[in-house]
Amino acid sequence: LVQAPAKARFENNKFRERFAKSLFEVTKKHDVTEKDLSEFMHYDHATERNIQTQSIGRKSNRLEDGGSGLTEKEIRQYFNTLPENKRDALSKAAKEMRKFDEETLKLKYTYGLITDTDYANILQAYKKHVPLMRIEPEEMIRDLRAGKARTGTETTTQRAKGSALEVSDVVNNIMADREHAINLIHKNRINKSVWNFLNLQAKRGVDTSDFGVAIDPSNMTQSDIIKMTTQLDKYGLTESEISSVLSSLESEAIDARDAVPFRRPSTALQAQNVLFVRDGNKFKYVVFNGQSEQAMRFAEQLKILKPADPSKFV
Repeated sequence: LVQAPAKARFENNKFRERFAKSLFEVTKKHDVTEKDLSEFMHYDHATERNIQTQSIGRKSNRLEDGGSGLTEKEIRQYFNTLPENKRDALSKAAKEMRKFDEETLKLKYTYGLITDTDYANILQAYKKHVPLMRIEPEEMIRDLRAGKARTGTETTTQRAKGSALEVSDVVNNIMADREHAINLIHKNRINKSVWNFLNLQAKRGVDTSDFGVAIDPSNMTQSDIIKMTTQLDKYGLTESEISSVLSSLESEAIDARDAVPFRRPSTALQAQNVLFVRDGNKFKYVVFNGQSEQAMRFAEQLKILKPADPSKFV
C-alpha cells in the first residue's frame, strides 16, 4: 500500500524521460515541430475515429460527423493544403511516436484493464490511433470544482462515443494516457490483492464480515444476492449503491485506449467504503464495513490512491 504510489511515480518518471528523449530525436530527424506533429496526428486519426463514432449508440444522440473533434470537411481542407514533402515528414514522425500509444494499449490489455475482445477490436478499428483528451468548457470546470460530478454515463459511454469538444495537444495526450494507465494498474493491483485476500478467507470458511467482503456480481446466485443485500445494508450502503454493486455490467465503450471500457457504477463508487477491481471484462468489488472504524480507516487509505479521472481520456 505504501510502496504503490512510489512505484507508479518511478515508472512515470522513467517513461517521461524516454518519451521526451524520443520526441526530441524524432522532431529533429524529420525537421518538424512538436506543434505541427501534434496537429497532424489528430487529423491523421480523425477519419477512422469519426467512422466509429457514427456507428455507435442511438441515432438520437449519435454524432454523425465530427466525433473526433474534427469534421470530414475540416480534415479534407487540412490535407489538401498540406505540402507533400511536409506530409511525408510528419507521417514518418507520427508513426514513430504512435509506438508509445501502442505500448500503452498493450499494458492495459496485459494487466486486465481491457478484454481480449476489446484489444482485438481496437487494433482492427484504428490504425493511426491517438488519445483525444478534450478541452473542458469553463462552465464544466466550474461545476467540477463546485462538486457537481458528471454521471457515469457522461464520463464514459457517451464520451467514448465521440465529442465535438476541442482536442488538447495530442503529443501530451499520449504521455498523459500512459501515466494514467500506470497509475490505474498500480491502483488495480492493490484493490485486486485486497479482493483476493477476502475471497480466500471466505473460501476457507473465515467470517470477515466485521471488516469487509469480496463481491463478484457475475458469479452470484439469487440466494447470494439476497444474502449480500442484507449484508451491504448493514454496512451502510443505500439502496441504489447496493443495486449498483450487485449488478453485472457489460462494456459499452469501444475505445478502451481512451476510457475505462466499462459503464462505471458511479453510484456505488461514491460510497467511501466501496472499491472496485477491473478484471478483464468484469467488475469486482470490495465493500468494507461502514460501521467499523478500522475498516473505514483502511478504505480511506485505499481511496487516496485514486488515479486520474479516466473520463478525460476520450
